[in-house]
Amino acid sequence: MRYIAIFIFLLQVTWAFSQDNKPAFRVAPNPADDYIELFFESETSTPTAIRVFDLIGNQVSGINVPANNTHPIKIETANLKPGVYFMSVYSSTGRIETLKFLKVR
Repeated sequence: MRYIAIFIFLLQVTWAFSQDNKPAFRVAPNPADDYIELFFESETSTPTAIRVFDLIGNQVSGINVPANNTHPIKIETANLKPGVYFMSVYSSTGRIETLKFLKVR
């Protein structure tokens, strides 16, 4: 099952960047400690859901973003173990963009 999840994850990454090479989202600080913030570049591509995955494809966190979200969106990472994570951001336009971040301490 994990191999299927990783394959689907890679398809999502490929689809997001084949649509438009310009990223619509970015995270900071990276590497993260207790939190990261998700910044979005335009009002036409606002996030509706955020899912965080570990390196083997397990979802470790996720939130549904309300329509009246604030900019930037703060995401708690204090409960994550140190390591590399991937964040899939689902936008209001149907776009899926995946970002990588590092969790320290």
